[in-house]
Amino acid sequence: MRIRRVRLVNLRCHQHLDVEFGSGLNLVVGGNGTGKTSLVEAICLALQGTSPRTHRPTECILSGAEHLRVEVELGPDPCVGPEAHGRGPASNYRTLVAAAAFSRSGERRLQADGSVLSSVERWESLAPVRTFFPDDLRLVKGSPRRRREFLDALIAGVSAEYAASLARYGKALGQRNALLQRHQLGDEHGPWETILAEEGLVVT
Repeated sequence: MRIRRVRLVNLRCHQHLDVEFGSGLNLVVGGNGTGKTSLVEAICLALQGTSPRTHRPTECILSGAEHLRVEVELGPDPCVGPEAHGRGPASNYRTLVAAAAFSRSGERRLQADGSVLSSVERWESLAPVRTFFPDDLRLVKGSPRRRREFLDALIAGVSAEYAASLARYGKALGQRNALLQRHQLGDEHGPWETILAEEGLVVT
């Protein structure tokens, strides 16, 4: 799906903002400090439940306001409609509204078409979002682990099988390492090593 419209209230420097996007590549231009990045941040808050700029969404609330709210209207992507491949969830081909609200008290409320969501999991496959900021140059200059984590998240966003294998691999690795730290060497390692081998093949 693609983003068709973003409405936000009390986010950073924006008291109210309503932006409609075209079907192709969209460029947002403006002077420094006019809130361009805040628009990207709003999209992440609604579709990922977090901000790419801070771990505390309360920092995104406009000074003097008690809450912020974001609505992201999602519509069918004409490039991947049902006529393109003949299959896929029906929700991929109708308009949906993802919404998120955050209060200064720390309360978070997520919605899909007005219905309350317990997490943003619904949007992970319908509307995956990737951001790239100057700090992300650490992907190039930093450790291999950072690059692996970035690629893992990218692939998991489009492959449920990969995401499941990655989760099982991580759990097995944690259990195996815990045994090593307790100096427990023996048959207990066998089951975890088997899982690591099987899921590691998928991840590789």
